[in-house]
Parts: sequence; structure tokens; C-alpha cells
Amino acid sequence: MDTDRAEKLYRDLLKKYPESLFSRNAWLEMGEAWYDAGEYGKAADIFQEGLATDSANSDEIRTQLGRATRNIRRELLAMVSWCTIGVIILFAIAVPPIGLRSGNWRTSIFATIVAGLAIVSGGWLIHEQFDSNMELFIFALGFAAAAGMGLPLSTNVAGFIGNRHARLPVQIVFGLVLMTAGFYLITYYTNVHYLTAVGL
Repeated sequence: MDTDRAEKLYRDLLKKYPESLFSRNAWLEMGEAWYDAGEYGKAADIFQEGLATDSANSDEIRTQLGRATRNIRRELLAMVSWCTIGVIILFAIAVPPIGLRSGNWRTSIFATIVAGLAIVSGGWLIHEQFDSNMELFIFALGFAAAAGMGLPLSTNVAGFIGNRHARLPVQIVFGLVLMTAGFYLITYYTNVHYLTAVGL
């Protein structure tokens, strides 16, 4: 669908025939066209404009505006998560000792496998909640990797702190940040609708 053209046609319809039966849902249709195209910012702008001019559909337009705004927020959180993971990885690689220790990776891979098996086993008990078994396995492996792979990275990041008693809290914080960002990205790219369960 040519969304620009659709918007132009709806605007022409509103301008020439504002009282027409076909004009009744024009603001909703314009916004939905942009929303379906994944252009949530443009959809939100259209819905805002519609709210100001179409009092008959204000409840429905307000609902659609909320959907568009929620998706804008989700995209922003995904970008922030990618940036956070990238910065922590770069920092972990750059701090002395340069590079990542192989012993930490072996432990991390083992922890990822064990966590993955545990999550799949637990998830299988509620597998009807997932769209498919493949989705369950993707979530399980992604969550396990996000939890397990944070170990070597957070260990390296905490390694630059001279006081060994202060290392553990720093390692825990960086590990939790990595895990949270990873969990968010797995959910965002696998089934974004699950984010509504946590209010996102």
C-alpha cells in the first residue's frame, strides 16, 4: 500500500466531503495505514490531529494513539538495550586484562546450557501459552544466553576495580543490566505483544 497516497486521498475526502459517510472514519483509517506500515510516529501524529478535529471518534482515536505511542516507546527501549549491551561488551573487552578469559566463557556456556534446559522444562508446563513450540525454544535459549553470557562480560567489567570486595556488587549490577537488556530484546523480537504483561 502506498501510505502517502492513502493519506492524501483521505485528506482530500475530508476536505471535499466532510459530512460524507465515507469521511466518518478517515482519521482512524489514515492513522491505521501508517501504523500497519510500522510508521508509529506518523500514525501518532495523525491520531493527534484526528483527536483535535474528530470528536465523534475520540475514544477510538485515543486508544489507537495509545497503541502507536506504546510502539514508539518499545522501539526506543530496543535501541537503548542494544546500545547498553554494546557499550558493556566494548568496555569488557577494553579493560585490562585486554580480552575475555576463556575460563569464564566455559563456565558461561555450561550455565547457559543448564539454564536453557531448566527454562525449556519449566516452559513446557505452560507451552499452550506460546504461539508455537519454536517460540518457546527461542525464548528459552535467548533467556538462558542473556543470563549466562553476562557472566564473563560482567566479570571483566568488574575486574578493573582494585578493591575486590567492591567487585561483586559491580559484577552483579552489570550482569543484571545485561540480562534485563537481553530479556527485553528477546521478547521484543520474538513476540512484542508479551511486553504488555509487564506494562510495556
